Amino acid sequence: MAANPFPMLTGTVTMVGQPPARVTATRRIRADEPYLAGHFPGWPVVPGVLLLKLMRETAALLFPGADLQRVEGLRLLQAVTPETELVAEAKLTGPGQAAATLTAGEAPVARCKLYFSQREVVVDG
Repeated sequence: MAANPFPMLTGTVTMVGQPPARVTATRRIRADEPYLAGHFPGWPVVPGVLLLKLMRETAALLFPGADLQRVEGLRLLQAVTPETELVAEAKLTGPGQAAATLTAGEAPVARCKLYFSQREVVVDG
């Protein structure tokens, strides 16, 4: 697997339930993040694909070993600028399914539904 050039899940993670049914993660966007340099000159904003990545990395904690299959209903609701504290939350909604939201304070930033499929585990013996 290739190295992750922009890991988004770097803050505090909280998992609720056993097995977990909900997970939250925090991430502060620093002004010196490398992807902000040219996106956009004079008004740095976090690329939407990295906001999605944070939601995916958070939801993936609900499905260890699973692969993301698809994203539905992605809505980017506001721009995220440097020094913003983000909270990602993913809730289990069904087998391999999670609803993810991203907020900055009380303001919604993004939301989507994520679908994962489990890898088949073969045990020899």
